[in-house]
Parts: sequence; C-alpha cells; structure tokens
Amino acid sequence: MLHPSVAASYCPNEIEQYLFWLPRNFQETYVQVFWNKLEELDWSESNICAFAPIPHCLSLLANLSILALDNCALVGEIPSEIFTITRLTVLKLNSNDLAGVIHSDVGNLENLIELGLSCNSLTGPIPPSIGNLRFLQTLQLHNNQLEGEIPREFGNLAMLREVYLHNNQLSGSLPAELGSLVLMEQFHADNNNLSGAIPHEMASWERCRACDLRKNQRLSRTAWIPGLRW
Repeated sequence: MLHPSVAASYCPNEIEQYLFWLPRNFQETYVQVFWNKLEELDWSESNICAFAPIPHCLSLLANLSILALDNCALVGEIPSEIFTITRLTVLKLNSNDLAGVIHSDVGNLENLIELGLSCNSLTGPIPPSIGNLRFLQTLQLHNNQLEGEIPREFGNLAMLREVYLHNNQLSGSLPAELGSLVLMEQFHADNNNLSGAIPHEMASWERCRACDLRKNQRLSRTAWIPGLRW
C-alpha cells in the first residue's frame, strides 16, 4: 500500500490504528508530515478509531475532498475543526455514536455534495447555515434526536435531490421554500412531530419518486405531492 504522502486515496493500515490514541501534538505532527497531500480518506467499516473521538488533527488535511468515517464506532462530538476543511465534497459520519449538536460552522463547507450524519445521537436543531451548501445533492440526518423546525434556508439548496430526516423529533410546519427544490427525488421526513398543512408549493417536485411524511400525526394533507406516502 502506498504511503498517504504520495497516494491521493488512502486507508490506514493496522500499524497506524494507534496513532489517534497518542498525544494531540504527536498526531498533528504526523499528519502534517506524512498525510499532507491526502485528498481522500475512507475508514468506513474499520476499527481504526473504534470508541475514540474524531481526531481534531484531520482538520490539517487542507487538500481533503472526501472524508468517510461510516460505521467506525466513533464517540464524542463532531469537532468544529472538521468544518474548516473547505475543499470537502463528501463528509460521511453515518452509523457511529456521535453526540452533541450539528455546529453552525457546517455552513462553511460550501463545496459539499454529500453530507451524511445519520444513525448517531445528535441533538438540537438543524442549523440554518446548512442553506449555504449550494452544491449539496444528498443530505442524511435520519435516526438521530434532532429537534426544532426544518429551516426555511433549505430553499437555497437548488441542487438537492435526496433528503433523509426520518426518525427524529422535528416539529413545526414544512416550509413553503421547499417548493423551490425542483430536482427533489427522495424526501423522507416520516416519524417526526411535524404539523400544519403540506405546502402546495411542494407540488413542483415532478421528479420525486418518494415523499414520505407518515407518522406525523398533526400534519394535514391539502395538496397533491408526487410520490407522497401518507
């Protein structure tokens, strides 16, 4: 396997699995010296960082475009430093045991195409700054404990095609601004606490194959939506 200083895409070997249990200053030095050219890092389905927090030193990988840490048994909160890697196009942290809130600095990742934070223990609201992610196509926030309303800033995400918000504690009404997302193909917000009328603006989703709003007892159907599951 090529060393990460010369390989654009790299998955750490077993020798390096101890790196992130070492002092932070050692981690930072190692990453800056040996991983400085890394563009893709995929540890998904590995135990490299099992039962450890996301290493802060990953923020030093300024050239990183893909960071995939799905199903790695990660714990703790998502460090705000991760949201300084502004070249990221893919950030996948699904199926871990991450807690805390989604930091508003997520809006700094303006090049993101895919954001996956599902199947964790995240709480608090979806930050309105998510509306800054103008290239976002896939958003996975399902199976958490998120609260509050769906931000009307979602209407800024003109490239959005797939949204997964199901199995949370989201409340309030569906914002009419969702109607501007004309590329929508999959929208899942079932099993929340949404209320009010379904905005008629969502009828513009002509490409939508599935719009799942089941198990929202206070939500009323007043408009026909393509792919609606009720």
